[in-house]
Amino acid sequence: MGENLSLSLLYGMGVFLVQDFIHYWGHRAFHSRYLWAFHKVHHSAPVLVPATASRIHFVEKMLEKLTDTVFLGAFAGVFWYACGGEISRYTLFGVTYMVLILNALAANLRHSHVWFSFGPVVEHVLNSPAQHQIHHSDAPRHFNKNFGINLSLWDWMFGTLYVTHSTPEPIQFGTGKQDHDRYLTLYSLIVTPFVDIARKIPVRRSTTGRDWSV
Repeated sequence: MGENLSLSLLYGMGVFLVQDFIHYWGHRAFHSRYLWAFHKVHHSAPVLVPATASRIHFVEKMLEKLTDTVFLGAFAGVFWYACGGEISRYTLFGVTYMVLILNALAANLRHSHVWFSFGPVVEHVLNSPAQHQIHHSDAPRHFNKNFGINLSLWDWMFGTLYVTHSTPEPIQFGTGKQDHDRYLTLYSLIVTPFVDIARKIPVRRSTTGRDWSV
C-alpha cells in the first residue's frame, strides 16, 4: 500500500514536470516566426479574464495535444516498465487527470487583471499571476519573457525570466492598436493566422516575370 502510494506520487510529480517542461518549449516555439500567427490569437486579447485562457487557435491546441501524447506517453511507458507494471492503469490516468485539473485552476488565476506577485525569490521557481501578466504585456521590455506555465524554473534556467514585485507595473495587454479590429469574429480568429502566414512566405520571380512561392 505504502509503496504504491509512493510510486503514485512519484509518477504524478514526473507527469507534472515533464508536461510543464514540454509546454515551456512549446510556448517558446509558438512565439517564433511562423507559429506566432496562431499564438497571436491568444495574445491579441486586450483584457485578461479566465475565458482568455481558452482563447487558443485550434492549430496550437492540436499541436499541444500531440506533443503531450508523445512525451507523456513515453514517460508513462518508461515509468510502467521501471516499476514492473505494478501501478494500476487507473492510478496512472487518475494522477494525470489531477494534474490537468490543477493546471486549469492555475490558468484561471494567471489570466486576470489582479496583480498577484510571489516576490523575486519564489518567482525563480513558481510562475505567479503577475509574471504571466508581464508575458501578455505589449511593452517591448516584456517581450519574450516568462514562457513557463506553472514553473518559472525553466525561464530561470534558459534566460527568459522576468521577476515581479509587490508594486504593480503599468501594463497594457494585447498586441497593439493595429489588431483591435482584426480578431472580433470567430471567422477572423480562425482564418487570420493562415492569411498572415501566407503573407510571410517568400516569393521569387521567374525568368518569365511570374511570381512563384518558394
